[in-house]
Amino acid sequence: MLKKLFFILLTITSCSVRNYDLENSLNQELEKYDSSLVDHFPKKIYNSYKSTSLHYYDDFYESPHLYLVCNPENFSQLVSEIKIKSVEIYKSNTKDCLNIVDGYINKKNRYYYDRTKRRFKRVLKNGSCNSLPLPNFYSIYSDNKINSNKLLKGFDYYLLSCSKGTYLDSTHKIDTIYTLENWEHGYSKGIALNEKKEVAIYWLCIW
Repeated sequence: MLKKLFFILLTITSCSVRNYDLENSLNQELEKYDSSLVDHFPKKIYNSYKSTSLHYYDDFYESPHLYLVCNPENFSQLVSEIKIKSVEIYKSNTKDCLNIVDGYINKKNRYYYDRTKRRFKRVLKNGSCNSLPLPNFYSIYSDNKINSNKLLKGFDYYLLSCSKGTYLDSTHKIDTIYTLENWEHGYSKGIALNEKKEVAIYWLCIW
């Protein structure tokens, strides 16, 4: 009986252990942005998550962004909450024309777009695209897991907020080589969910 009780307590304790190393890394990145832009990111990360990874931008090649990939324990609750809070939902298999931030970049060509060596800007004219800007997750998954529309296969994109304007100070602001038509600067934040695999990707993009 005591052994069984000890095992139960050990299981509960191990499930509630926080991953402070990853939390600290995440918090260091979150501090770079206004709190209103990153308030949808989780405050705590636990070792019980099946997998968790943090991705942030490379100054030379792409727009400022922050992605957190994880398998949260309360996934069903997250799905319910995000469906209520989201302003737009985009299915990964949509045939609609989409505005993708840095959508021209992939793993093969990213080194070609070194902004430190480019002195001009081109506007991507997508007159038929009515979607709000969405992230390009090329750095997270291999190319065969990305649809031709640049969205990850099996994921629904829940956009929480998006707006035009400048959201970085001059020391961090980086102009993209290619700018979305009518969206020269702005931000996009939300969560992409794969309900089958119970994977969540929290995102913030600023350009």
